[in-house]
Amino acid sequence: MKQSNTARYSYAAGIIDGEGSFVASYRRRDNKDGYSRNSFESKISVSQKDGRIVDWLYGVFGGFITIQKAYTQRPEMYQWVIDNRKAYEFAKKIYSFLRYKKDQCLIFIKLSERKIIGEKQRHINGRFQELSLLESQKRFK
Repeated sequence: MKQSNTARYSYAAGIIDGEGSFVASYRRRDNKDGYSRNSFESKISVSQKDGRIVDWLYGVFGGFITIQKAYTQRPEMYQWVIDNRKAYEFAKKIYSFLRYKKDQCLIFIKLSERKIIGEKQRHINGRFQELSLLESQKRFK
């Protein structure tokens, strides 16, 4: 029996509520030559001992799977990851179905939108400087 998109996203939201995590990170690295490099990464992941749920998430929503090897106190773990633009789109679709991680999802969406809107950079005196979110929004209107 084929599942509707609503059923898929609501089921995925339940998995994320219980076993998922939202990650949004921003790094600024200064190089020796005086320039800085900025990077933004966003991802949603689910880790499980049983790979069936991870396989389902991968089959329906894409992304990728990693296998974390077992060590003394932990069994082998399967991890599904969806990142960047796909993670943003996925988060928007599961948001209304979440019960426990709704606040985390909203923060994730807002941070991703800030990046997508274009935390554009400008070159000033040999260094890159971020435009504020407000300046970025004004430029894109």
